[in-house]
Amino acid sequence: QMCGLLEEAEWRCTRAEGGCGVRIGRTSRGTEVVLDEWVAKAEAVLVVNTVEPHYFAGFTGGRKSILPGSSAKKTILQNHYLACLPGSRPAVLEGNPVHEDMAEAAEMVTERVPVLHASGVVQGEGLVQFCVGGLAEAFGRSVEVSRKASCIALDRRRRLVVARQGRPLDMNLYQAMKAVYNCEDAVSEGGMLVLDADCPEGLGADHMAASMEAVLDPLWKTPTRGGYALGDHSTARLRQMRRRIRLGLRSTLPEELAARMGFDVIRSVRDAAEAAGDALIIEEAGFSVPVLSGASL
Repeated sequence: QMCGLLEEAEWRCTRAEGGCGVRIGRTSRGTEVVLDEWVAKAEAVLVVNTVEPHYFAGFTGGRKSILPGSSAKKTILQNHYLACLPGSRPAVLEGNPVHEDMAEAAEMVTERVPVLHASGVVQGEGLVQFCVGGLAEAFGRSVEVSRKASCIALDRRRRLVVARQGRPLDMNLYQAMKAVYNCEDAVSEGGMLVLDADCPEGLGADHMAASMEAVLDPLWKTPTRGGYALGDHSTARLRQMRRRIRLGLRSTLPEELAARMGFDVIRSVRDAAEAAGDALIIEEAGFSVPVLSGASL
């Protein structure tokens, strides 16, 4: 429908690498904000996206169309390094260094050019909310709706939690892992989080196996900002997670590969849940965030 409305317009995909980037400033956390020139030099910007929990930026949508969506690779790397730091959690914005850095970059854009944001919240196959307004305003309204739709109240942690991933995020391990990051807080100390995802397309990213194996390497250290590579934040997060809980995997991936990446191989989710005796199954776990009573969002 959007293409039909703007069928006479010129279309282009932004390129994080190469091209003519325009430097518009530096955030308080030191991220050099370099944007695609189409955005930086536009007369007006229309941002169209949806808002749902994001495993390190708090929520998708809003400012993410600016950073990373319209930013140079070095800007993305400097911002995403912040996901290695405390506070970068799903459904959390206050004190989240990744979100706050993105919001600063987006504010630089809104100070240069008018930005209209069309923001939606989708649950399952239905549109829960749609609103239009300024970038920060429309994003904030959608976040409140998304929290109500996606956050699951828990009275206590469980010994075993099954994060059941639905389509399309269960197509490969790279996408399915979002459920692990969303649901880790639901597992009690020493318990297990089982990712239940078919992964018919395999790992989904060339670096996935090496990144997962690095989690088990005692010599691996969280990189400095200058040495950060995309994906390092996931390795850092998983290392921290594994100090507290175990990870299991029920998928169609080869069992030897799953074991090499540090997963307990689960052949039957039902048997695992019965053996644990204290289990919780979370459906659509890539879009859901369990929240313990009293936790601050």
